[in-house]
Amino acid sequence: MPVDQLPKRAKHCHSEVQELVQSVETTEQCSDSELQKSMVVEDNRNLRRERDEAVRKVKLLETSVCQRPMSASSVEGDDRKSKDLIGLNWLTFVTLFNFMSKFVPTSSVKLTKRDQLFVTLVKLRHNPSFLLLAHTVGMSKSTVIAVFWRWIDAMSHHMAFLVHWPDRENIFRTIPPVFKTKFPRLTSIIDCFEIFIDAPKNLHARARCYSNYKKTLHD
Repeated sequence: MPVDQLPKRAKHCHSEVQELVQSVETTEQCSDSELQKSMVVEDNRNLRRERDEAVRKVKLLETSVCQRPMSASSVEGDDRKSKDLIGLNWLTFVTLFNFMSKFVPTSSVKLTKRDQLFVTLVKLRHNPSFLLLAHTVGMSKSTVIAVFWRWIDAMSHHMAFLVHWPDRENIFRTIPPVFKTKFPRLTSIIDCFEIFIDAPKNLHARARCYSNYKKTLHD
């Protein structure tokens, strides 16, 4: 190769090297840009995931705060808790409420009809004091008493057809032998619970309120 052509050839090679370096730098810049984009996308996904989890926890907290401890919602769908508190599984309770709700008028009580029935059944199942029930549901004692008797009267009137009294022959055939021996004329064993009421000022009227009160000839 002639000597006078060496500088021109060197210049050409130098320009090719510069172009190659620029190409590599451009490729690296593109790679860095794609990496940054992917990192931003992943960060956005993580932020959305954290936001959704935070929203879910907030909703759970709102539900737990708004949900009364003595309410039908506290045992909804849980047959074990439902039976423990009211003696009925959840589906039976819902069926009973759907049947009875149309017979109980809407009132100004802040408890929903479903919760009113629930509190009534809790009273029948465990017989807590009306004062305790009132404190639990955040209402006055007199209001809880009124709710209880409203639902008791409605159930007594509209569900009496469910109570079938067997005849004496069937009763005597099914009772245990020990009862036949000691109580040959046994018809039923009634398990009662005591409901406390406001005592009348008149002593004679107050005596009539006791379950063991016996009417005398002087009454």
